[in-house]
Amino acid sequence: MPSRYRYPLLRYPGAKSKVAPLLSSLFPIEFHEFRDVCAGSAGILAYVPRDARRWINDMNADVMSVHEFVRDDISAKQAILDMVRPLDTPDKRAAAFAEAKRKLEQGPDPLSYLLVNRLAHKAIVSRRRSKKGADSWLASLDHRYNRDNRHGLKALTASRVDFWAEALQGVRTTTADYTVPLTAPGDDVVCLIDPPYMLGKASGRLYEHDWSRDEHYRLFKLLRECPHKFLLTINRSPLTLKLYSSDDFRTPFRKGKGFRMRPREYLYTLSGNRHLEKATELIVMNYDR
Repeated sequence: MPSRYRYPLLRYPGAKSKVAPLLSSLFPIEFHEFRDVCAGSAGILAYVPRDARRWINDMNADVMSVHEFVRDDISAKQAILDMVRPLDTPDKRAAAFAEAKRKLEQGPDPLSYLLVNRLAHKAIVSRRRSKKGADSWLASLDHRYNRDNRHGLKALTASRVDFWAEALQGVRTTTADYTVPLTAPGDDVVCLIDPPYMLGKASGRLYEHDWSRDEHYRLFKLLRECPHKFLLTINRSPLTLKLYSSDDFRTPFRKGKGFRMRPREYLYTLSGNRHLEKATELIVMNYDR
């Protein structure tokens, strides 16, 4: 299967589809179960052996509904193709975008969410609660979606949907807090942890469920006691360096195991910027391959 089909169906801030080959190469040589505890678009799943038990989790129920729709509904491929095919003009796409948002205000709808996700400005699609308790959607139309590339609407081809429908077969899906798959019992488990990054005020614009400093401290404490092997990706910031470069974390917390940390430079752009910025993320593991 060509590698282009491995790009996920959903766009997602901070998705790891480009670096999935690198991350998967850092997994233990042998493991029986893989858990993506903050899955998002779940792009890494394309590189996980199908004979392993697989569990993807994300608190964003709209995101997980798309994965489940593609996995479970035999009509999903045709429905997606029928959705995309008529949208051959900007006016039609704008109307479809508005209609999909209207449907989502009425309740969960995986097909509508997929359309809004593919067309939303920088994939920022968020359901937030207003003071009155009503749902409001944070999504603005991106007029650059017409590009025929992996991010464009045209990229939702039959072959790509087929690839993901097959890749998702047998995969457990949940919308629990990330601590559930991270701490649940299991044998020979490896967990991928890709939480919301510390990006200052921009974090709240990118993620449906933003993380505070307290949540990052909470994760740090859980990882010190984690019963499973894990691979964490997190951006380099004063807080993450304080936590994961500290002597406290360097102390082995699994018998015979310490941790390994390596930096990786990457380019990114935030909403409102037209130029790429260079940043560094940390890859932290508690095992030797």
